[in-house]
Amino acid sequence: MNRFYLNKLIVSGGQHQSSIIEFNPGFNLIIGPSNTGKSFIMDCLDYALGASPSKTHPSKVLDANNGYELISLELTTQGGSVTLNRKIGDSKIEVISSDPSIKNGRYSAVSYTHLRAHETRRHL
Repeated sequence: MNRFYLNKLIVSGGQHQSSIIEFNPGFNLIIGPSNTGKSFIMDCLDYALGASPSKTHPSKVLDANNGYELISLELTTQGGSVTLNRKIGDSKIEVISSDPSIKNGRYSAVSYTHLRAHETRRHL
């Protein structure tokens, strides 16, 4: 079974110091008072993994990025390490991998609504 583990989420760019969330092996909880960034962290994870915000699935990444420019997600797979870099507002994700089963390159993020429309047309 192919698995991956989150190592680190980095939000950087603009005139800001990078914000870094490090994950530990095993179960991680993101907890804290209201308005401290928990939802933003989850939106950043979704965005780095290819989510495309829409009217039905809005994202704080595009709306409230506070001048940040880049989201990086560092992962560990069974075959090595993978870093996903996605500029805020860009539909491309840069993949940097030491895992031989995952190719380096720039890939397009495809919206969920686009996939659902394609699947619906395929079944007609």
